[in-house]
Amino acid sequence: MEKQEMNTTTILHHLKHGLNSPRATVIRIEALVAIATCLSFFLLIFGSWRRWCKHWFIQNGVLAAYTLSFSLVTYTMGSMQSSAARNEMFPVWALSLFPVLGCTNSITAYSLDDNKQYMRHMIQQVLCTGYVFLIICTITNNLAAVASMLLFFETQQRIGSRILACMLASEFWNPDKQIADYMESEHEIESQYDPVSMKGYTYLVQWNFGHMKLNATTGYKRKLERREGSVTIEKIWQCNNGLLGPGDASGELKDVCLSFALFQLLKRRFIGFHCAETGQMKTKDFVFKGLLLEREGGYGRAFNIIEVELSFLYDFFYTKYAFNYHLGFGALTWAISTTLCLCFIGVVTVIRRSRIGSSSDAITIVNTNTIDIIITLIVLASLALLELLQAILYWASNWGKVALACDYVRQPSLKRSAKVIRRVKEFLSRFPLLEQYYWQHKLGQYSLLESYVYNYRLNFSGKVRSLPYGRSTGNNGLCPQINKCWYGFKKRSQNRKLFFRGKGIKGRIAGEPTRLTVQVKTAVIDALKRTNGCLTKGTSSLHSNNVYSNISRAFQFQPDDTEIHTILIWHIATCYCEMAPSSFCPNEDTEEGKFLKDHRTVATQLSKYCAYLVVSAPELLPGHQWSTSELFNAVVKEARRVLKGADNSYQIMKSLEEPMGTIFHRGAQLGRQLESISDIPLRWKVMADFWAEMILYVAPSHNVKEHIEHLAKGGEFITHLWALLFHAGIVRHGEEDHIL
Repeated sequence: MEKQEMNTTTILHHLKHGLNSPRATVIRIEALVAIATCLSFFLLIFGSWRRWCKHWFIQNGVLAAYTLSFSLVTYTMGSMQSSAARNEMFPVWALSLFPVLGCTNSITAYSLDDNKQYMRHMIQQVLCTGYVFLIICTITNNLAAVASMLLFFETQQRIGSRILACMLASEFWNPDKQIADYMESEHEIESQYDPVSMKGYTYLVQWNFGHMKLNATTGYKRKLERREGSVTIEKIWQCNNGLLGPGDASGELKDVCLSFALFQLLKRRFIGFHCAETGQMKTKDFVFKGLLLEREGGYGRAFNIIEVELSFLYDFFYTKYAFNYHLGFGALTWAISTTLCLCFIGVVTVIRRSRIGSSSDAITIVNTNTIDIIITLIVLASLALLELLQAILYWASNWGKVALACDYVRQPSLKRSAKVIRRVKEFLSRFPLLEQYYWQHKLGQYSLLESYVYNYRLNFSGKVRSLPYGRSTGNNGLCPQINKCWYGFKKRSQNRKLFFRGKGIKGRIAGEPTRLTVQVKTAVIDALKRTNGCLTKGTSSLHSNNVYSNISRAFQFQPDDTEIHTILIWHIATCYCEMAPSSFCPNEDTEEGKFLKDHRTVATQLSKYCAYLVVSAPELLPGHQWSTSELFNAVVKEARRVLKGADNSYQIMKSLEEPMGTIFHRGAQLGRQLESISDIPLRWKVMADFWAEMILYVAPSHNVKEHIEHLAKGGEFITHLWALLFHAGIVRHGEEDHIL
């Protein structure tokens, strides 16, 4: 026994000695440098995915990589400086970590609050600069020292650009103030306007800050002194130079510039500047007689322009593309120079090596082997590739396209040397890359009658347990007890994720998101045009379908009811009609069947989407999100009390007595009233038109920060409607209704 204990102690002693040996220290630092480089690649690949993908791996993986990368760089550099072991690759590895700190992946913030933490980034920069400078001073190879100092100063600029990008998104509001002042009198510049040809629409795309001066006669608001030096939407539409000439590419490039101009107008709302154009008929005509003019393809052009606009908004707050845009072609110059420095250091590393001083009693020099050199070259090549890819991604992005279009307007003719640079820009702008993925193009779905029966709790083992509160609405031919267990087993994985997101408690099981269809887009825009921008809580649709009197007699809207009350009541009624046996047409291949199917799809998808917003994104709806959640929890309890142990929810809801004043009872009564409409296609048209108007009614809000934050979480359809309505001059609801 004593011999066995001695062997164990000996093994542990040798293991501890091996882990603390100089060679093990070098290997550990080398591994950390490789991990930091891999994190940069991960952020480059998946960083932009979170604006169109809600998958937990993308959202949490980007957060983990973003948070870990900066801490890892600081820790690794500190380990190099404080370690008793030295290796001649330490200066190269330290310089390799420096570009990572400067956001080689272009991401500057994970959330809006990160932009306000630029002082923390400055402190990190000072700390890491000191580490790197001390390590570089140990180099005795003159050629390596010169190359290292060049890269050192190059990467200083990269880190500085990240800090300035955060400041641009959080404090530098001068351009937005200039646009706000300019839009005060924009409608006076041209008396005649045409929203199709963009004549008279002088929305700014690019302008010179020096041409905006305070004017005492206009209340000390800035006025554009020389319009000739500015680039407006009208000028871009009139330009026929280069890619702005005839052709399909011209229309796409002009629409990108229009999205950029609209993005600058929308950005003012986040800062809080006055939007003077909202009360102008010119603004309303821009949307109703311009963007929404063509109906083919579900108003695809209008939604594409809004999608690109919101992508600009995302890039402005979460990346350094906006700073690169103001930097101009210098961003590409810095990227190329940094790449050349990295390549030069790689060559020096192989040929002459960056030797450090001799060893002493306190410092141990660890010899460099072939594996160290190979890994170092891989790291340097990876960083050089990252720099080039980032530059290409920027000039192939919409930011580069806007800069190119402004060049066409400002300089129709160029010298031969400048033409080469422009052709490079034109070549890069033709790459589609990932710009087609602006958001997920999906609608979240939630059905109260399918999700009310389950409650969730977290046990001591950290696992989510599903507790059936009543019988499952599904039927797979098994006995009720097995049926409930099977339903819980099938939903276990989804429920666990929803619990940790705060959406798996008290019946908050969101269904699978559905694809945003052309029918839904068309129904929403048709409702907007039908009401001519006068938003109501669905009463216009009831009048247009001649059912207002029947519905109003069946149900009176109570004075204390809010938009959330209306959504939940109509959601319950729509779910009731969806369960009704008479909800389907026997032959959906006929014209009447297709008509019914389209309206049923629109009604059910928008109904479940509005309920999904109540459950998962209440901050995007009118009212306080806590009040919304409290109201929803009360409705879940009502549903459990009424439908507890029910095998057939439809029959119980159909046989309910006079309403008790609860939301669930009122929703069931409204569902029965809708079911009494004998014309089934008309019944679903009433509900489809109502939900199209309802989603428009709740879209205008002042929750700008919440909408921008959701852009980094996959985006929401209501945000696109919010932006579209703003550009039509609609920033608040219409007159309040007194009948539901």
